[in-house]
Amino acid sequence: MNPDVFNQLELARKYHALGLQLVPLPTGQKAARKSWKHTIERPQTAADIIGLFGQEKKNTAIYSGPESGNFATIDIDRPDLWSWYNFNIKHFPDIASRTLACKTSGRGGVHLGIKTERPLENAIFRNPKNPQEKGGDIIARNGYALYPRSEIKGGNYEMLFDSFGGILDLDITDPALGDFVRAFNLRPYTEPEPLPDRTTTGGIIYKNGKPYGLSMRAWGLITQGDAAGRYQSRSEAEQAAIVECVLKGWGLDTIKELFRRHSYQGAKFREKQGTQGHKYIESCFRNAEKYLAQNKNQIDRDIDRLHALADRWPWKGKRGRIDRGITRALLEIARRRGSLEGFGASIRELGELAEVSEGTAHGSLKRIPFIINSETNGITCTFTLQAPMNTPLCRNVQVCENTDFNYRRL
Repeated sequence: MNPDVFNQLELARKYHALGLQLVPLPTGQKAARKSWKHTIERPQTAADIIGLFGQEKKNTAIYSGPESGNFATIDIDRPDLWSWYNFNIKHFPDIASRTLACKTSGRGGVHLGIKTERPLENAIFRNPKNPQEKGGDIIARNGYALYPRSEIKGGNYEMLFDSFGGILDLDITDPALGDFVRAFNLRPYTEPEPLPDRTTTGGIIYKNGKPYGLSMRAWGLITQGDAAGRYQSRSEAEQAAIVECVLKGWGLDTIKELFRRHSYQGAKFREKQGTQGHKYIESCFRNAEKYLAQNKNQIDRDIDRLHALADRWPWKGKRGRIDRGITRALLEIARRRGSLEGFGASIRELGELAEVSEGTAHGSLKRIPFIINSETNGITCTFTLQAPMNTPLCRNVQVCENTDFNYRRL
């Protein structure tokens, strides 16, 4: 047997004995060339390990999460940060020397393997010397990290300590580990709340019994009327609610469906009934567009411009339709956050708004030309959006603004 393969197999057996699920990757690569999920669908056996790592040179990755006994990797990006943690974080040198630790290739960062009683959240932690920079990642669920024996172009992954014999099980609730836990942003995983139900018509998403994204004030105006007496008439109160809906990017059909289902019995919309009721909503919708054109702040104008550009962008095929849907979802969330820079959005929410799976939404983010920067902790992403530069469309897009209507905001 090739000596490299022999050493590789011995290490893989040691990892396996510690209850870890392993992912074989092509030597020299961090990513798989083909599907690997089947390798960790059930607990691996000794025979599986021989079949995966005993035939030819591979890169060895350890899968994180409950499948590996709540194993997680602290991925420290740079060697100078390793030194800083050694001198400044209580218990760090002791923990590092008693658990699985290896030097990565490339920039010379460090992978530190730990186990915890409960699974951890995927997260990022900040550079303690410059909090504006990322210091590294916590790879805790649905992912893997390379360990020896692995190699990429920058060199080999090497154990930091010759005496590696196990993986330390940390109690992150222990007050004595407070500095360590805070430095690496370690926190237990919590199950996400159930997805809101999407109805089959109108495009309305419900969350906690209320249309998702609609304020409680607007929801109250629609379902109960102006109980606080802030408006001079029913139609003015309903117009105010529609202004908010339009501001959030809701279309005319969605607003009609919202009023059809939820407006209270004495609403002006119900009083008009049938076709007249729909014409009433259409008139309110046009008035809202005119009002917002005059009264929008700069961020809303910028988002409108990106909306117009996205609608005219030459999206191609099925992927293009998905990417356009994700772009619209991003802009809807950006409007809600009031910013195009550094706003947070979960992959789950993007997928739900665009009516695609989380995996499809995640893949789309790599192709969207409007995203100029993104960071992720594995669950929530932070985005910055901007019109792609040097394209003819960017020079030709205009947003129509009428200024002949004045309406009081909510």
